[in-house]
Amino acid sequence: MRDLERDWIPILTSETLRALEHRAIEEGCSEQEFMWQAGTGVAEVLCRESHPQLALLLVGKGNNGGDAWVVGIVLLGRGWQVKAFELGDSVSPVARHFRKQFLDRGGQVVADLSTVPLHSWCIDGLLGTGFAGELSCSYQEAIVLCHQRQFRMISIDLPSGLDGTTGRMAQGGVQAVMTVTVGFPKIGLLTTEGWRHTGSLEVVSFGLPPHLEEQAHGSSCRKGYWITEREVCRWMPSIDPVRHKYQAGYLVAWMGSKLYSGSSELAGRAALRTGAGIVKIFQDDPILPQMPELIVHPFDPPSLWEKERGRADAFLVGPGLTSDFAVLQARIQAISAPVVVDAGALHPQLKYPPQSILTPHEGELKALLQTDTQHETELWERAQHFVNERQVYVVLKGAVTKFFRPHAATCFVALGDPGMATAGSGDVLAGVIGALLAQGLDSEKGALLGIVIHSLAGKQAAQRRSSYSLIASDIIEALPAAMRQLITIASTYTIR
Repeated sequence: MRDLERDWIPILTSETLRALEHRAIEEGCSEQEFMWQAGTGVAEVLCRESHPQLALLLVGKGNNGGDAWVVGIVLLGRGWQVKAFELGDSVSPVARHFRKQFLDRGGQVVADLSTVPLHSWCIDGLLGTGFAGELSCSYQEAIVLCHQRQFRMISIDLPSGLDGTTGRMAQGGVQAVMTVTVGFPKIGLLTTEGWRHTGSLEVVSFGLPPHLEEQAHGSSCRKGYWITEREVCRWMPSIDPVRHKYQAGYLVAWMGSKLYSGSSELAGRAALRTGAGIVKIFQDDPILPQMPELIVHPFDPPSLWEKERGRADAFLVGPGLTSDFAVLQARIQAISAPVVVDAGALHPQLKYPPQSILTPHEGELKALLQTDTQHETELWERAQHFVNERQVYVVLKGAVTKFFRPHAATCFVALGDPGMATAGSGDVLAGVIGALLAQGLDSEKGALLGIVIHSLAGKQAAQRRSSYSLIASDIIEALPAAMRQLITIASTYTIR
């Protein structure tokens, strides 16, 4: 484990998490205490989301159901009214213990879900990491009724019906508004199908001993790392109080064309809003920018490009480009400073400088890797092989953004909003990362911090505009607030 990753949250398979928990119990840890801590953590999250009101427990017969009983006990103690709907008798003695406590403290068991008011909070404790395959008819019927009554579903560990290892969702599975995963995120949550059912994701501890938590970081256990604001907030670039604009970060960009004139404008504006002191854009057919702070130069005479190329702190190449391969190769190979590569500069035959950051969406990544695979995990494996071989970084943009690092575990970031699936959003991300490189961050930190800043800005913009109305310019306008948010988090940072 690298020092950079020491405080990061590993992502595991369901099987790995169960094995670690089983080992802890063999070593003398209390299953009852594990269940209590897990359920308490879930209840704490719900109490942050809502004032005390009615909550329904959807209780399965395994340990996930036991966690749900604990949630109910804690909520009752916080002034909530709590009812439970059971599907099968508990097979776990510990779960039966907490069921009795729930009833002793005034919790109620109901036999008919239709008696629970519409829009109630519902704690999904049906199935957890042990599930794989198909849902029984009784489970499907209960879940359908919960959805019909528009219950706000909070899933414990995994949405019921989701395989925590493969990410496959069984027919009739739970559509959660939030999932509170226990111990560590499960890789199945972060697949496309898994994330579609997860809602927002919170992670709570269940008390695994430190030496077993350390094992979770091992390459034989972890499937990646879950990155949030907390992991990157301390990387915000420092500001020299006596700097001038070139010392604040000089970003040189080759981007834009008559066909895609807006791409260069969006990326350049984003770079300036992220702190670059000066942004100069080179274009074969210069287009006058709408933003007066942006500077646009032609490539003729070539001496100007060569001069600025030698002065730049970082480069951004690709947004809106339509140049041919030979020109791309010649200009990119001449770059020696850190570079972000996007859109029109992504090509499978190009040789990128070491440590370059490539920012494709899924279609661009498939073209880059020359594959048409429909299997998500296979695409991830191919991307990892590509970065290992080329010694570059790849940011795979999406609802869950994946950051592939040479000979290191993949990082997963999911802090944004669905409204960010809009034209120009990727150009903004490229500009943000370019600005951070220009301000002195290395490729790894610059890319991860850029992904998080971009995600937070998109989320804040959506809160203001709505997910329906969000456009790329809104993300740029929210960048200052996103960066202030990270500065605030850094000021209260404590080591895990």
